[in-house]
Parts: sequence; structure tokens; C-alpha cells
Amino acid sequence: MNVRFGFNNFSPFPLPQGEELVIVMDASSAGVSNVDMEFITAIITFCKTYFPSILAYQLVYQLPWVLQFVWKIVKSWLPPKAVARIKFVGPKEIGDYIDEKDRPKRLGGLDTWEYSYEGPAGKATVPAH
Repeated sequence: MNVRFGFNNFSPFPLPQGEELVIVMDASSAGVSNVDMEFITAIITFCKTYFPSILAYQLVYQLPWVLQFVWKIVKSWLPPKAVARIKFVGPKEIGDYIDEKDRPKRLGGLDTWEYSYEGPAGKATVPAH
């Protein structure tokens, strides 16, 4: 399965007939201080409740070794079918899922589009990376 990375033009409703949703989580700069089990639980609940049949898989990009313990905990909360949908990828494997032309540069692709958030009252915020 090959997907188009499309946060910049993403609209989940409605998905075209027969298409599935793929979530990409860039964990490359994450550390122990970024672990928020409440947030992880909320994502799992959200996907199970609202998108049980359209979530193809979730890609976790470059999970640091120090966070492997978090995966062991989260894995214990999930049924085997959900565990099978979570794929851990690095720079070499991500191309199996997202074409280079559709991948942001920070994920080794060619797409130059960058997300930006205009804070309250139009005040720009500092980028996350």
C-alpha cells in the first residue's frame, strides 16, 4: 500500500470510497519528557471509537530506543489486530509507505510544504522542530 502524505490538504470527512487513513507520528526528536500516556490513550480511544474501519495503519518514524518501553506498555493495551496496524519505520523503510515526492523534507522527501500555526490574534508560534 502506498499513501500520499497530505496534512496540508487533509480533510478526513468524507474519505473517498475505499480509501483508508494513515497516521504518521514523527518520533525522531522525542524523549522521555515527551511521553504523555493520557494523550496516547486518547489517540487509541479516538481511533477505536471514530475510525475503527478506516485506519489502515499508523507509522511511527524513528522511535528512539529509550522509548521502546512506552511501546511495550501501549502494546499491552491493544488487541492483536491493532498492534499489527502499527509500523515502525526509519529513513529506509518509510519509502515503502509514502512516495518521496509526497513526503516532507524532514522525513527524507521532496515536499517543501511546512505546517505553521498562527497563534491567537495572529501571533506566530515557534515551530516544533
